[in-house]
Amino acid sequence: MQGRTHLIGGLAVGLAMLSLDRFQVPLEKSLVCLTAASIGSLLPDIDTPESKLGHFVKPLSLALNKTFGHRGITHSPLLLVILYLLLEALVPDFHNPALFFAAGMLSHLVLDMLNHKGVPLLYPLPYKFHIASFRNGSLEEFTIRMILYGACFLLCLHHVMEKGLPYELF
Repeated sequence: MQGRTHLIGGLAVGLAMLSLDRFQVPLEKSLVCLTAASIGSLLPDIDTPESKLGHFVKPLSLALNKTFGHRGITHSPLLLVILYLLLEALVPDFHNPALFFAAGMLSHLVLDMLNHKGVPLLYPLPYKFHIASFRNGSLEEFTIRMILYGACFLLCLHHVMEKGLPYELF
C-alpha cells in the first residue's frame, strides 16, 4: 500500500478509538493521540528509503533495509510489541498515545496483508501472510483509501455530534 493509504488508515483507527468511551480525552490530547496513530501507521515502511518516513531518516532507512530487507522486522508484530512496551516504560505518562501508536502500526500491518507480498506475522520465521493480492496503486487500493476517507469523515461527524465543537477553536 502507498503511504497515503497507510496514513488515512492510521487516522481512521485513531478516530475510531477516540469514539470509544474508554478514551475520553480533551481536544489537545486527542491531537497527540491522532499524531501517534499517524506516526505508527507510517513507521513500518521506515525500512524503505523512498517511503514517507524513510525519506526523512535516509541513513537509518538504508541500514534497516540492508540488514532486514523490506517487510522484515519493521513489519512484524514483534517490533510493534517491543515499541509499545518501550514507550510505556520510557514515557509512562504517554499511555494513551502509546496505544494509539500501536494501533496505527497495526493498521499498517493489516493493510499490507491485503498485498500479495504479505507480512511476517511470525518474525523471525520467514513466512509471510496475506489475505488478498491487491497491487500498490491499484483500483482496489484506491477504493480502500476512499472507504477510509469516508470512515474518517463519519467518525469526525460522530465526534462533533456527540461532543459538539470545541469552543477554544473559535
